[in-house]
Amino acid sequence: MAPSKSGRISVRMARTVAVPRCGLPPPKEPAGTRDTGGDGFRSRQRCAHSPPDGSFIRRLIRAHCSGKGCALMSSKTRGLVVFLALSFGGTWLWLFVAYEVLGLSALNPLLQLPAFCVPGIAAFVVRRWVTREGFADAGLRLRLKRAWPYYLLAWFGPLAIAAITLALAAALGLWRPDLAPLDEIADGVPGWAAVLALMLALPLLTPVYWGEEFGWTSYLRPRLFGGRMAPSVIVTGLIWASWHYPLAFIGYVEFPRLFLGLLVWTLCFQFQETVLAWLFMRSGTIWTASLAHAGNNMVLFLLTGQLLGSGDDGLGMVGVTLLTMIPLAGLSLWIALRPNRTVAYESSQ
Repeated sequence: MAPSKSGRISVRMARTVAVPRCGLPPPKEPAGTRDTGGDGFRSRQRCAHSPPDGSFIRRLIRAHCSGKGCALMSSKTRGLVVFLALSFGGTWLWLFVAYEVLGLSALNPLLQLPAFCVPGIAAFVVRRWVTREGFADAGLRLRLKRAWPYYLLAWFGPLAIAAITLALAAALGLWRPDLAPLDEIADGVPGWAAVLALMLALPLLTPVYWGEEFGWTSYLRPRLFGGRMAPSVIVTGLIWASWHYPLAFIGYVEFPRLFLGLLVWTLCFQFQETVLAWLFMRSGTIWTASLAHAGNNMVLFLLTGQLLGSGDDGLGMVGVTLLTMIPLAGLSLWIALRPNRTVAYESSQ
C-alpha cells in the first residue's frame, strides 16, 4: 500500500470476507445471526462440544447437529457408559466377594438377589443424577386397567411355552411323558401342587426380577439404535447374556462344554429379550416384563429342566435350552413380523 502525501499509511476499514482455499464461495450465513459487536462481524452461538473456529471437525459437526442436539447426544452416551460400568462392575465385584470371600453358594439367594438388583440400581442412578432425564419413559406405573391382557400373557405364557416344549420333545421321541419328576421339586408336595404353588407365587416374585428389567429392558434397549426393535434387541441380548457369564464359572449353571453352553445360553437370551421388550413396548409398563422374567426362570426353565434334563437319559442343560428355544424362536419371529407399536406413557392409568 502506497503512503499518502502526509507520509502516513491510510488504512481503509472494510469488512473482511473469508474465502476458502478451495476457491468456492463462503457458506451462507445461517438465519438468525446478527452483528453483535458493531464491527461488521457476525457472532454465532457455538456448541459447547465444538472445536475452535476454522476447524474442519467443527464445520462437520455444525453441518450435522445443532448445539442442543450435540449436548443431548453426549448426555445419552455418558449415561449408557455409566450404566454399563455400574451394572457390570457392581455385579461382578459382588459375585467375586460373595463367592470367593464370603463363601456363598451360587444358588444362595443372598448371593443372587443383590447381584440381580444392580442393573436396576444403575439405571436409577443414571436417570436421577447422571443424565437427569427422569423416569417419564421408565414404565413404572402398573397400568392394570389397560395392560391386563399383557399381564395374563406374561403370567401364563411361560407355562404354555413349557407345555409346547414338552409336546415337541415327545413328538421327536426325546421324552416319554412322565410327570413323576415334578414330585421332586418340593419334598412331600405332589407335582401338580408344586406347579400350582409356583404359578401363584409368580406375582409375588415379580419385584425380584424388576431390577434386571428396569435396567436392561426399560433403560438400555430403548437407547440403542434409536429403539429400533431388531438391532436394539440383538445388542441388548448380547450385553445381558455376557453380564451372566460369571455365573457359569461359580456353579450357578454347569456346561460340560463351556463354549458351546455359553453360545446356546446367549442365543436363548436373544429370544427372551425379544419377548420381554415386546411386552414392555405394548403394555407401557415394565412390570409385565418383570412378571414374564419371573415366569421364565421359575416355571419355564424349572419345569423343562426337571422333566427333560434329569436322569441318565436326560437331554442335559444345553439340550433342554435348545429345545425350549424352538417355541421361543417362533414367538420371536411372530413378534418381528408384526408392526412395532408402543404405548404412550401417560400420567393416568
